[in-house]
Amino acid sequence: MDNEGFTDETQIQNNLKAKPPEHHWRMKKRQSKLELEASKEGKRSRFLTSIRETSMRFSDNLKLDPDLFFNLFSSRSFADDLFELFDGDSVGYLNQDDWISHLRERCAQNDGRCNTEKIECLINLLEAVAFLVCNNSNITQDKFYQIIRTKGVSNKWFASVENMNNSEISIEDFMAIIVLLTKQRCQLEIAEENLIYLESVFRSHLKEGQNEFTLSEFKNILQSKNSLFLERVFKIFDKDGSGTVSLEEFMETMQQFATKNDDFKINFLFRVYDPNGDGVIDQDELCEVLKACMSESGIKFADAEVDNLAQVLYQDAVKGGMNGITLDDLKEQFQRHEGLIENLSLSIEKLLTPPKPKKKKTLKDRFLDLLPYHLSKQFLINNRSLVLFAAVIIIINIVLFITRAVYFKDFPLLNGNTPNMFYVISRACGRILLFNSTMLLVFVLRYSMTTLRNMGLAAYLPLDHNIAFHKKLGLVIFVSAWLHTIMHLFNFGLNIQPDPVLFVQLSAKYWAKEGGDWTTIGYNVPSGCQLVPVNQTNSSECDISEYPDYTITHCQVCNDTGEPWTYPQWLFTSSPGVFGLVGGWANPTGIALITILSVIFFCSLSVVRRSGHFQVFYFTHLLNIFYWILLILHCPDFWKWVFLPGFIYCLEIIYRLITSFIGHGKTKVVAAKTFPSKVTNLIIKRPHGFKFNPGDWVFIKIPEIALFEWHPFTISSAPEVVDSFSVHIRGVGEWTNKVWDFFQPERQKFYKANISQQISQKFGKSFKRKPLEPRPSEFQEIAKSLGTPMVQRRRKGSELSAVVTEAYAQDVTSMKRKIHVYVDGPFGSPSSNIYRAEHAVLIGTGIGITPFASILQSIMKRHRLIKKFCPNCDYAWTEDMKQVMYNLRKVDFFWINRDQISFEWFVKLLAEMEAEQAETGGQIGRFLDMHMYVTSALQKTDMKAVILQLAMELHHKKEKRDLVTGLKSKMNAGRPNWNKVFAQLKQQNIGKITVFFCGNPSLAQILRKLASFI
Repeated sequence: MDNEGFTDETQIQNNLKAKPPEHHWRMKKRQSKLELEASKEGKRSRFLTSIRETSMRFSDNLKLDPDLFFNLFSSRSFADDLFELFDGDSVGYLNQDDWISHLRERCAQNDGRCNTEKIECLINLLEAVAFLVCNNSNITQDKFYQIIRTKGVSNKWFASVENMNNSEISIEDFMAIIVLLTKQRCQLEIAEENLIYLESVFRSHLKEGQNEFTLSEFKNILQSKNSLFLERVFKIFDKDGSGTVSLEEFMETMQQFATKNDDFKINFLFRVYDPNGDGVIDQDELCEVLKACMSESGIKFADAEVDNLAQVLYQDAVKGGMNGITLDDLKEQFQRHEGLIENLSLSIEKLLTPPKPKKKKTLKDRFLDLLPYHLSKQFLINNRSLVLFAAVIIIINIVLFITRAVYFKDFPLLNGNTPNMFYVISRACGRILLFNSTMLLVFVLRYSMTTLRNMGLAAYLPLDHNIAFHKKLGLVIFVSAWLHTIMHLFNFGLNIQPDPVLFVQLSAKYWAKEGGDWTTIGYNVPSGCQLVPVNQTNSSECDISEYPDYTITHCQVCNDTGEPWTYPQWLFTSSPGVFGLVGGWANPTGIALITILSVIFFCSLSVVRRSGHFQVFYFTHLLNIFYWILLILHCPDFWKWVFLPGFIYCLEIIYRLITSFIGHGKTKVVAAKTFPSKVTNLIIKRPHGFKFNPGDWVFIKIPEIALFEWHPFTISSAPEVVDSFSVHIRGVGEWTNKVWDFFQPERQKFYKANISQQISQKFGKSFKRKPLEPRPSEFQEIAKSLGTPMVQRRRKGSELSAVVTEAYAQDVTSMKRKIHVYVDGPFGSPSSNIYRAEHAVLIGTGIGITPFASILQSIMKRHRLIKKFCPNCDYAWTEDMKQVMYNLRKVDFFWINRDQISFEWFVKLLAEMEAEQAETGGQIGRFLDMHMYVTSALQKTDMKAVILQLAMELHHKKEKRDLVTGLKSKMNAGRPNWNKVFAQLKQQNIGKITVFFCGNPSLAQILRKLASFI
């Protein structure tokens, strides 16, 4: 401010020093500018609260009439508190000109709650009285008391607050004008449009008839899972401690946010972390804040771990001789992280900027928005084989449709006019149905697809997209089949059923092209009817005069007891005897086909498959065998189309049946491990001759759970693991939940000991872990034990590894009865080509990591094959990795989980990978990078998570292990910045980047777009 009383820091320091110290630590060091600003803000809140309390003592039922108002202004304590509010910098006096100027500025910001004209009258009176009392000198505390108790000042003040000519005012209205007039100047004023927007936000959250909002309404402004942040931020807004926030208080606090001052951000956070306002954060308060941050981030730690986090941060932040974390200590912690303060989000800042009106898009932009990504230039360039194959499919469909439509362009209606569009469209759709149904079968030849993929043809054929093609073709078949059906229904009703004999004679040339004439199609004349030549005398009922351009030789004539075939008889019976591989079967089989197709289609939608009703999808898909048989009966030419793929399909079915009959795919579960997150890990004995590649998948049937249900799962173990393979099954549907429920009692019954207990017995390590009732961080102990470098394990004679294996294998020996399982496969997937890539980027979300678990384990096993040890020391190294990794030069592994507990699924594998890297470093260290993300955790730049993330980083530096995952790799909070991630991957310039993804379909769309640019 212009007034030196508001800016003289030396006097501020002297004034503060003269006051009794609240804490002995304040006497030990000079306050910084940041602490001075915090002190001023704390002072303002204290005196506002004091004025409210004083006003309430003088009030009658929280109301003030003119007499009570005069008594209040005659109170010395009230006058002193009000003076301290105006004297924000605590210099002990007010400059008259600056004070009056300050009042006029505040008056201009009146929100209408007070009478602006009367406030101006009050200011004029105060200016006159101040001059009479002080002449040209500054206003001291005593003289200020004389000014406000002067007769007329209280009356003018009362009048400025009074509304609707009431004889009394409320405490809320009075405090509103106090807040308004005593508000200090800010370096940056909010723009007019932003002020209007802020006021609208404030008023939109008010209840009807209220001028202030409570904590309940504040919840709608600041979204928070934990009440601690909500209540403490509300307390900062509620400057007078009334339990409500007025517009003046709201605008004043938002004004401070508008400065975007780094010191204000830190001060704001400090006040949130320091609830009692004593100027220091002790360790107990820090624990409370950390627990609130954990709640916001969906992270759970044991109480001992929270205490450890608090202690690590506390010891790092607190200076010697101090009793807590001061404001400057907190600022220093933040400054150690470049860009943290600048990017720190306080959640409430978004209210400062009104939403921008949407920019009107040009016609070109609107067209590009409507254009599917699959038609973009980047997608076409990066998916040439896929695009080419899809283009061939589309072109064939177009050619088949057009040629068939042209062929039947002269096919007549019953009245002789051409073309018969019902018949043209139905036959054109029928032709593409034959082709697409054949291709639909081609894309489910699993064994053939796997063979072609193993031959390396995935680079030239869309083998990795067979399921996508299968789904798209299914949609095309469904639409074209219904169009084909509807057109036939109209054609039969309008052209065939009224007079079938006349109709086939009108289209006689088309029957001649089929190798005969219309008399050879096998039509059965209805009972009581007969075919008669038109030149006979009893053909008087046959009127052919309307068809001079056609050769009509016969007509159908019915006597009194006969009648033509009815419409239902044409559709649902074979009585007419025409159309179809077997005469008369075309229509009944057509009705059956469209019914079966509709059932299969609707039961295949994702809403069915992903809503816990996979068995509905599975069993309705078994109707496909009837679809193919009926289609052959329906269309006499279909067998020519489907012969070759149908033959291969039958061979695959026969192979599956034979191998199942001779027990080739029959095996048993040798171990099962259930996780609290409803995931079941089954370790299955390898059937004879069972060979697979990393990322392959299998069909599994467990008769004890469901006798006929087969379900697909990705193999999560490496091919190099002998005798067994494993799958991880997440309980998301009826069958998968049955698996978890089935093996959970088995584990409870027989799984007596756990890993931590056995390690403790052998090595004296203490791990407090209860079986079947795991703590959220239970798997961290497994990671810690398995993360021991191999050189240390060899020193112990590999006893540690043996203990782990023994503990995990205890399920094998404890399951005293055999649990049979049938395996069909393996079948290839896109990730099976991992060793053909140069720079592989593996991205998995949740249980989508399973194919990559197999890949990582395979990498580790192959690395061990070429690892060498020094016979005289513990040194280990690897030679050229190309001999086992082929084209693969680098792997970046990203695992994204919604919560921390999901890391338990593969913590053993990841810990072993880290141990392998720690032992040899070198090539394997540069070869594999692991990146873990927890999406529920708020990022470090969020005010509700920053202190937790700082504490976890300090813990990671100290313990060399992440507290969330238990691994050495540091966990990242929030979602990855994929633009930044892909830019960094591209900068590595190691080789062509190939992205492998398994997980959420919405993320797949994002990654596909980004991958097209690298």
